[in-house]
Amino acid sequence: MKYMLQAIVDDRSDFDIRGYRDTVVRQAIDVGLGPALYRVTQQGERGVWHDALRAQDLAARVESLGRLEGLEEILTALPRKLAAEILWLKGISLSQRVYPEAHLRMMGDIDLLVPSALQSELENVLHGLGYVQRSPLQPEFYERHHHSMPFVHSRKQIVVEVHTGLFPPATRLASTELFKPESILRRCVADEFRGFRINRLDDMTELAYLATHWINERRCFGTAVIPMLDLAQLIRYRSAGFDWDGLFRELGDSPAAPYVRVALGFLHDHVFIQLDPANRQRLADLATRPHAVVDPWLHWMMDRHALAAAPFGRFWTQNMVNVVWDTLLAPNPGWVNLVSLPWCLMFPPSQPRRYDLRFQLRRLMSPIRRGNNQSEPD
Repeated sequence: MKYMLQAIVDDRSDFDIRGYRDTVVRQAIDVGLGPALYRVTQQGERGVWHDALRAQDLAARVESLGRLEGLEEILTALPRKLAAEILWLKGISLSQRVYPEAHLRMMGDIDLLVPSALQSELENVLHGLGYVQRSPLQPEFYERHHHSMPFVHSRKQIVVEVHTGLFPPATRLASTELFKPESILRRCVADEFRGFRINRLDDMTELAYLATHWINERRCFGTAVIPMLDLAQLIRYRSAGFDWDGLFRELGDSPAAPYVRVALGFLHDHVFIQLDPANRQRLADLATRPHAVVDPWLHWMMDRHALAAAPFGRFWTQNMVNVVWDTLLAPNPGWVNLVSLPWCLMFPPSQPRRYDLRFQLRRLMSPIRRGNNQSEPD
């Protein structure tokens, strides 16, 4: 899939997807690349995927138009002073300024950040417009989260998340100076949407946030493809005036530094973007802890699962991948993380019963049961 992403970032029009396996193209469509693939194959060859990609493009255009009209309705219903305090996050912001066409950036929801003092006012407006809070998670989960329970408009098929921060308050990332609500609101940039004044993250904070959110939440799984593309598009379209010195100065030894290093290092080494050699070296030097022994493993996992869509196995399960990922990214020297990996695989730190004998026996039997199930005749 990496060559598909490269074609999208280069905004080509002559890409030929006929040589790709159906599973690869299907995965690209499933993660949200259908409209972008339709664009880059305008002068190329789509083969049997012509109708599917055209349908994806048309559907994305309709969804994008409905989403933007819904957003305009929300801004119209808000007092102008409150509307001017709202900060757009992730997809809704990026689709307007770093993608050639807004519908190319597919998204599941609209992410809006407001000062905590104005949260209830925005939420009351959403309730008044017919949005209902709905989630499979319990309400208690959102009491310690960085956004409230999602607001869903069933008829318009629009989902809005009201954020008061970029990361959950109890995490180390939320307390770093770069991502504190007061810091991002102070550094936000004014923009305009259909006559309304809105705000977005400045490019430096946007890049750090996208990279950190990807590595921390999307990890190396298929859903990481969209954050990869977001970052590549941001750097491609905004790099001319990008404050790299400010980025590296702000990151320093912050908890976000390893995430940015891993994310941008992967994009550079896998040909999506080309950083200036000096900035690539500064990126490699981010954080004082040695990391040369762990980054190649993390990049391999991203290449294998996010780009190549390699399936998990009887032993190399998604749970095991999560343990490896968390262990290698722990805030320790890289060699400590690598040495501690066997212990963490044997006794997963996230499992409260990891030292329980019955729990360990069930874990040992799981690969055998999976193997038996896979060997059963259809």
